[in-house]
Amino acid sequence: MAGVVGLNYHNAGQWSGEGLPVTPLLEAYAGDPIRLHVLLPSSEQAHVFSLEGHRWQLQPGRLGSDLLDSVQMGGLEAVTLQPLGGAGGEAALVGDYLYGDHRLPYREAGLWGLLRVYPAGEERAGLAPLP
Repeated sequence: MAGVVGLNYHNAGQWSGEGLPVTPLLEAYAGDPIRLHVLLPSSEQAHVFSLEGHRWQLQPGRLGSDLLDSVQMGGLEAVTLQPLGGAGGEAALVGDYLYGDHRLPYREAGLWGLLRVYPAGEERAGLAPLP
């Protein structure tokens, strides 16, 4: 998975012709290492970013670092998440994982998306496995 994806306040209650919500879809193979760069450009409110089914270290690479499954952020703050086990979490489970603002009013307003994790070794058009 690659590229820059922005979340916005588009009404994600709409659905595409393929049966997917009209919201950003990130794709990866189970176990592939992933990084999510989260930037909160401006806000007078605190936001809580979460990626269900995944945990990451507060201080990546530091032995004994606390594990998080959500992180509070303020305006002009950025964080890079490196989920343990990569896509699908530590168990490398296939499926759809909700990501976005954990605060319900923001999630209802459209600040969410899906991380779709496919089985390792399955070939998908436009998606290359990582080495």
